[in-house]
Amino acid sequence: MRHDRRSDQRGAGSILVLMCLMIVGVAAYVAICGASWVRCAHAARTVADMAALAGAHALADGTDACAAAHAVAADNGASLTGCTPQTSGGGLLVRVDVAVAARPHFPAGPAQFTGSATAGRT
Repeated sequence: MRHDRRSDQRGAGSILVLMCLMIVGVAAYVAICGASWVRCAHAARTVADMAALAGAHALADGTDACAAAHAVAADNGASLTGCTPQTSGGGLLVRVDVAVAARPHFPAGPAQFTGSATAGRT
């Protein structure tokens, strides 16, 4: 009786292709999530800069620096987590902290990204 080796390998190529596609799919998903998180971290720093500048401008005009910073942060999808205006010796400084929600959000991943900035004149 003759034993055909090809019948022992039937379907192995399909399984191998499916496994390779799964690995590529998971790697692509992880790369997309990482890129999205990098974008969120960059957005937090950018919004913090804009909010600090708006706060410093408001402080120089004699209005509420933190209200201006809060409005800019909210308009850009962030939340203002801290605001410290300082006026001393002719200097005007505003330090702000903002948070941007992480997208996508996973239970084991970061919930938010934060940024801080200071603007004004000394």
